[in-house]
Amino acid sequence: MSFDLDKKAAVSLASTSPILNSAKKHYSGKKHNLLNKCFDKSVFSRMRTERGFTLIELLVVIVIIGVLMSAIMMNSMIARDKARISACKATLDTVKKGMQIIITEKNEYPDAGSIGSYADIMNLMKDDVNLSPKITCEEPFVYTTNDNRSSYRLQTLVHYAGSAGAGVQIILEDGAISDKPL
Repeated sequence: MSFDLDKKAAVSLASTSPILNSAKKHYSGKKHNLLNKCFDKSVFSRMRTERGFTLIELLVVIVIIGVLMSAIMMNSMIARDKARISACKATLDTVKKGMQIIITEKNEYPDAGSIGSYADIMNLMKDDVNLSPKITCEEPFVYTTNDNRSSYRLQTLVHYAGSAGAGVQIILEDGAISDKPL
């Protein structure tokens, strides 16, 4: 019963529309038989009841897209931070090889005051290992040795992107590379 009332309301709405009436008059010849079928009342009644997306549906879609984009951005930041940590560890691995060459040649590690930056490390090991001129770890490097210079400790930091104080402290101590969160 309600279906009949809805259909009757749609048909009366379609027949009273001035735009539809003018289009029907314009295309009402034998040539336009196909167009006459298009202007059938049942087609227009169906078109009038299907309105498209509501504002709420559009807002929900926008919110879902925003949540997905923030998740993608967060994952890319985490991946970038892990890559920076890996690059710093690779640099310290090269420094470890240079330290092994130095201890083999001189029987002692460099003194504690000789290393304070990446440039100092590059100058110290320029003949022994091939270090990248690009700094992959953050300054400053903290270098310490024991009294007889038979062991060493070199530490640096890698801060996470987008966070104020969080990051990783990477330590090269007597040939072993380790890290610990800040």
